[in-house]
Amino acid sequence: MKTAARNTLKLTAVLLVIILIFLHLAACNPAKTDETTSPETTAAPEVPKIDFSSADLAYKVVRPDKSSDLLIAAFTQLMRDLREKWSSSLTADTDWLAPGKDPYEYEILIGNTSRPETAEALSGISHTDYTIRIVGNKLIIAGWNEDSTIEAVKYFTENILPQGPVLSTDILYTSGLEYPVESIEINGKPLGDYSVIYSGGSAYSSAADSLISWIEKNAGYSLNRGMIYNPYSVIRALKRRKCAAYWRETASIDNLLSHVSRDFAGLASAISRLAAGEEIPADVSRFQNDWNFLVFDFNCNSGVLDVYNVSDV
Repeated sequence: MKTAARNTLKLTAVLLVIILIFLHLAACNPAKTDETTSPETTAAPEVPKIDFSSADLAYKVVRPDKSSDLLIAAFTQLMRDLREKWSSSLTADTDWLAPGKDPYEYEILIGNTSRPETAEALSGISHTDYTIRIVGNKLIIAGWNEDSTIEAVKYFTENILPQGPVLSTDILYTSGLEYPVESIEINGKPLGDYSVIYSGGSAYSSAADSLISWIEKNAGYSLNRGMIYNPYSVIRALKRRKCAAYWRETASIDNLLSHVSRDFAGLASAISRLAAGEEIPADVSRFQNDWNFLVFDFNCNSGVLDVYNVSDV
């Protein structure tokens, strides 16, 4: 019994010594704390904002110069809402620019205007959709056609206008529909870049309507259509980037017949000579096919009636 007791005490003493040695080593070599720090998180840069009510910016609300009565009505109502809820100093204008005049720096563009910012905004959407976004200093509210533009104005009035005149520049809303035909290209260019041009006659007009309707329903492109008759129409089409029957905007045939019958500047005789196959040189540098913009002046010295373009007078 005494021997067993001694052995137990020895074992206990050995265990105590081992524990003390372990504690001593642990004290000499303290556990290393994790000094690794989590990487600093960089706050995302604040998105710039634009105050459309700022008097310093003096925003203009701009629509296409050539607009339907429906679009003009929607534009007029939008102007009332903008002046009531954003700023009474906002003024309206069209996208028409006099020669040598630059667009306003700060604009709210409504519809498919002639501004490059509108073209940029519309480039990424289908031709029956619309978009609301900021490009540079300009707020775009537009669709490819007037129906979608009116829908864009309605959405803006109901959902964005109440947010106030200060908007983030990353604002973006685009309506979207799916079409059976994803895309159509001709010679590498999207079909939306083309226009349907046809000659006169109800049969051709009906065929053009059917083609345009099918393309719009199945591919989402709303194609321009029109008939081009004369240099004036060509100039207008190039300037506005849209084909249309601009001939109807120039003058009625009655005005033309009136001037022919009076033989102004030998016009009647010139037409007779042309009908006979004779060639007559003409100065087209001052051509403008609109009697409303011409000035007639009888030259007493030569006895000739001169016709001037208003811009030349």
